[in-house]
Amino acid sequence: MLCGSAEFIEKTRVEAERLGVNQVHKGGIFAGAALVGLTDNLEARLKTNHQMAYLLATKLSEIPGISVDLETVQTNLVRASVRDTGLSAVDFAEQLAARGLGVRIVGSDAIRLVTHKGISEADVDEAVDIVRQVVASL
Repeated sequence: MLCGSAEFIEKTRVEAERLGVNQVHKGGIFAGAALVGLTDNLEARLKTNHQMAYLLATKLSEIPGISVDLETVQTNLVRASVRDTGLSAVDFAEQLAARGLGVRIVGSDAIRLVTHKGISEADVDEAVDIVRQVVASL
C-alpha cells in the first residue's frame, strides 16, 4: 500500500513503471496485508512485537559467542553478531535452520531475527534454546 500526496503517488507510479514493479499479479495478497494493518490494533501489536524483540535480544546477548547491541533494538528486528562463535553467518544460519530456526544473513558474521504477530515469550525461549544448542555444539 502506498500513501501520500497526489504528487508523491504519481512520482512513485512513474518510478514503478520504469522499474517494472507495477506488474503485480497477486495484488490481493498485498491489499490483504494493508487492510489488516489498517483495521487491526496495529499500535498494540507493534508494541508487543518490539517487546518480544527486546526480550529475544537480551536473552541472545547472554549466550557466550553471541553479541547484540541492545541499544539498536528499537523495533522488531534483532541483529546479532556470531563472530565469536568461530562460524561465519552462513554456517551459523545453516546450523540454526537444521534445528528449525530461520534467520537472515546480514553480513559475513551477522544474522537478523524478526518477531511478528503470534510470536510469544515461549517462542522467544525456543529460539534462544536453539541458538544455545548450536553454540554448545561448537
